[in-house]
Amino acid sequence: MEEWFEKAKLKLRDGWIGIIYAFLIFVVLSYIIIWSFIEPIGISDSFGNGIGILNSRLFYHCLLSFIIALIMTICLYKLVKQYIEKIGYGVNDKNIQSCWTLSEGKPILSKLKDGYFGAVLKIDSTDSYAIDYNVSIKARRAKAIEYIVNPESGFVLYIRVQVKSKNNEKSDNKWIALVLNSVAPTPLGTGDNEWSYPVVPKNLPGPWLRFNLNINHIVKETHGKNGWKYHNLIGIRIRGKAIIESIRIY
Repeated sequence: MEEWFEKAKLKLRDGWIGIIYAFLIFVVLSYIIIWSFIEPIGISDSFGNGIGILNSRLFYHCLLSFIIALIMTICLYKLVKQYIEKIGYGVNDKNIQSCWTLSEGKPILSKLKDGYFGAVLKIDSTDSYAIDYNVSIKARRAKAIEYIVNPESGFVLYIRVQVKSKNNEKSDNKWIALVLNSVAPTPLGTGDNEWSYPVVPKNLPGPWLRFNLNINHIVKETHGKNGWKYHNLIGIRIRGKAIIESIRIY
């Protein structure tokens, strides 16, 4: 049952067809769960001596289905977020294999077919490297970043942010390394230019991990300790070996 809920949540990301698919799964599963609790109570096929459909067991099945569908519609409306920019292999995506600028080293970027997500990007390298992506102007006011990855040796995703002083008189660009560990936010040196921030993933099927991160909160916990506040998302950097499904900016 839990696996089906996870599949439905993933389908929310696949446009309107995926949303309709997820909606149907949520409604059916919720109906089965709720009725599995009601059924053992023992409800007769008719209620009282009244006349009409209100005394029919079928009517209450239909009513329950309608209520569940209504609740799910409201919940999905709240849950479905439209990303501002997506890096992936989709038709309207920024191509995840060719959108990067090489800043260091010589990584090998190749397209693979994955049983869970279809086309994914594999990054391999025998030495240290860095590839950068500059977000579009419309995506600079981003509030969150989400990425699905199968991390391998040394994988780290960085965000480059523009920060401002509390009085808005000064601005600067800073780096934050999103590190998969349990260590508290840590400055690199004095922390004037870079911090590391521990991220906790949501486990997906197979080896895949999903990270959904609030950028403003991350800045508060890192450069915010030096008096800065988040203003814009400037870019993304990747180091280390990994297989990446997509990166979404919200």
